[in-house]
Amino acid sequence: MAAIYNDDDFTGAKHITYAFAFHDGQPVALVDQATNGGPDFYPTQNASVRDAFTKIANGTSATSGSTSTSANSSSSATSSATSDLTSDGCDGYFATPSATRGTWYFVNDNQSVTKVTITDHEITTTIEDGSSSPTVLYNRQSDYQIPQNPSQDLQFKSMDWSEGNAFTHNGIQYFSVRSWLQETAPHNYYGVTTEKVNGQDTRVLLLAEGGHVQVQEVGYPTEQLAKDNVDTKFDNLDYQ
Repeated sequence: MAAIYNDDDFTGAKHITYAFAFHDGQPVALVDQATNGGPDFYPTQNASVRDAFTKIANGTSATSGSTSTSANSSSSATSSATSDLTSDGCDGYFATPSATRGTWYFVNDNQSVTKVTITDHEITTTIEDGSSSPTVLYNRQSDYQIPQNPSQDLQFKSMDWSEGNAFTHNGIQYFSVRSWLQETAPHNYYGVTTEKVNGQDTRVLLLAEGGHVQVQEVGYPTEQLAKDNVDTKFDNLDYQ
């Protein structure tokens, strides 16, 4: 590892940590936003951070060059994800509950905004500086045993993989997220329910944690609603 940078206390992940390292002689910028004791590093999708470190590692200015690398890397990552559908314990993509899909906004006490976008099998968390952290969700093969000492290649390959599982708790449909090589039980859960917000029935995204599935944060369908309700607590929810 060549360097590390950490920024604490923003809604959703509560921190963002970048690690700048080398894999097989190539520069790699990793990001960690785990809230369950981590760390859980995976390659960042923030093109500015990734490209700047590559240029520094190659001995050029971090501010020079073009942005074409971002598109190429994105295409490469998509191709890689597709080829991994049945490898290393994967059993196809996990389908997120349809009610959870969409873009949701979380705001902390400092009015810092975090955007969470959930698609059919991915979660992308974006903070105010534009840094994005994707998680690709898979089903896990029932007979797959997590290696006690996974190879470096497997650790690197699965950095943005997580296992997804759907369940119902207190009448709310959730799905859990567990990092691919994480042996302990999942501690991160996403679920959608309807609450009265400014007098209107509004769907909200619950970010819950822990063995008792307690709500940590509530996300809203618009940034303004999230800002207006940063201190709102709903009586029917079990908060952490």
